[in-house]
Amino acid sequence: MTAIGAACAATVAALPAQALFFGYDQQAEAYKHQGDYAYETQNYPSASNYFNQAINVLPYDAYQAKSGLYYSLALADDVSGSYERATDDWQHAKECYDQLLQAAPSNPAAGINTAWAQEESGELGNLVNWRRTCDPSSQDYFSNINVRRWPANKFPLKVFVDESSGLGFGAGSRSTIEQAASQWVMADPTRLRITTVGDINQADIIYQRPQAGQVAQGSGGRTTYDDFVDARGNRWIKHAYVKLTCAAVDYNNMSNAQKNELYNLALHESGHAFGIDGHSPSGLDIMYWKSPLLRLSSRDIATITRIYQ
Repeated sequence: MTAIGAACAATVAALPAQALFFGYDQQAEAYKHQGDYAYETQNYPSASNYFNQAINVLPYDAYQAKSGLYYSLALADDVSGSYERATDDWQHAKECYDQLLQAAPSNPAAGINTAWAQEESGELGNLVNWRRTCDPSSQDYFSNINVRRWPANKFPLKVFVDESSGLGFGAGSRSTIEQAASQWVMADPTRLRITTVGDINQADIIYQRPQAGQVAQGSGGRTTYDDFVDARGNRWIKHAYVKLTCAAVDYNNMSNAQKNELYNLALHESGHAFGIDGHSPSGLDIMYWKSPLLRLSSRDIATITRIYQ
């Protein structure tokens, strides 16, 4: 995970678990719930509208509640393709944390966690600054990532999807994960080839469910590498280890939404496993840090193709 990705994950983890509005305005909370539902059902313009309405009815100084709403609004705008508007949303979320920090000395009874607010402000500031160096309309996002590659003599890559009782997936989940990996192969089939193996000791890419602490709170997956750097500074992958959170071991006990979430997560993390060490700045790409997509974009395809050209 890149520094920007880690910052985003930390921001997710830091969102307060208690009621968001602290009794400020029930109408704002109703709008927020409607926005969440619209987002979950992939009606992103509607989600943006509801989150905006929630922000507009809150008191001007409801900074903590507004920080979470601007966060949700930024995601909805990003996956709608409204990149500049989403960047403004992230900036507004940062400003809410800055306002909390300013208010803390004169309002000690509020119990504002200044260390937390300072951290969130800094991370969101880094995110906004990074986004302003990116071009979401470029042909690919190669310049926004670190590149790792599999040596040509490693193909076809041997893929192992764990089915053990402790760390594994059920048969349906295994098929879903393999299909997600295969979508990347189809992006560049002359170079990217895989085969499945049943022995973890033979595998190049290993998919497992995570143990406690292996995936950051607020993130569904993580990919790590065993690699080396050659004399020219190129980084080559020896093994990739993919951790995927799964709603249930038994695929038949998962809802359609949960099955889609697993496919989405496997598709995103497989991009990392093939060598995309970083994230796209655009919510229209599967390698966006919080992408809800179930397919590769033209930019995803162009990026992985460029890595192995």
